[in-house]
Amino acid sequence: MSGGGKSKASVNAAAPRIPGRPVLAITSGRGGTGKASLCLNLAAALTRRGLRVLVIDADLGMTTLARDLGLGRVTTLGEQHLANAGFDSARLPTAQGFELIVVGMGGTEFALLNPEADARLREGIARAGQTDDVVLLNAGSNVSEIALYAVGLATHALLVSTSEADALSDTYALSKVLVAQRPSMPLGLVVTQVAPGLGTLVHRRMLATLRQHADPKADLTGIGEIPDVAFAEELGRMSPVASSPGFERAAYNEVAARVLDWLARPAGDVHGR
Repeated sequence: MSGGGKSKASVNAAAPRIPGRPVLAITSGRGGTGKASLCLNLAAALTRRGLRVLVIDADLGMTTLARDLGLGRVTTLGEQHLANAGFDSARLPTAQGFELIVVGMGGTEFALLNPEADARLREGIARAGQTDDVVLLNAGSNVSEIALYAVGLATHALLVSTSEADALSDTYALSKVLVAQRPSMPLGLVVTQVAPGLGTLVHRRMLATLRQHADPKADLTGIGEIPDVAFAEELGRMSPVASSPGFERAAYNEVAARVLDWLARPAGDVHGR
């Protein structure tokens, strides 16, 4: 099942191969960083590269991806579970060619508290790894138990932050928890709403702080930045996904290329970090 008039066979025809079929959680220490926008634009950029992409919206504080994509009222994974329907029955096609599953309000809490629901959710994600090249999991924007549970379903975690002091403080708090709880999980950082080139400096300082105060062996890959000019274009267009070539779409395409390179690295490879 896919949208945008593309079949799965045509979408995947010349796609780059990623070992291990990763599940990438996209998270942040607070709201307002552009996490949801990054998730949607990354999914669109990866789909344009020929990859089969599944987006799972598990951000219960702001479950807006379906609305942002103009899908209206959708049947959530939680509702499908209550109806004893399968994981794949909750897949929704999008005009951009990737598919979306909305966990829905209460769905993650239910999985966290109910072993059967937890097992079904993990089984569904594992099955997606057999049919989809990349699973993007839109997780929460805080350090709550629910948000950390969602991140724990992934193989990689991509942190999204602006360069503002409060956002960086919250991002550091989240990364410190992840380093302690999931020391083997690869962590990446995308900095949004910044002047071009500033994202590299933010990443270096964040990594140095992590190694000084959390774990001297901590790793945090600098994936890239979404400059404030791109964000201004997005806000002016009032559309969540860059649909035409331009500065904004180029910024997301560059981040997508770096994400692919990062996901393809063997575990423990710190080249370029």
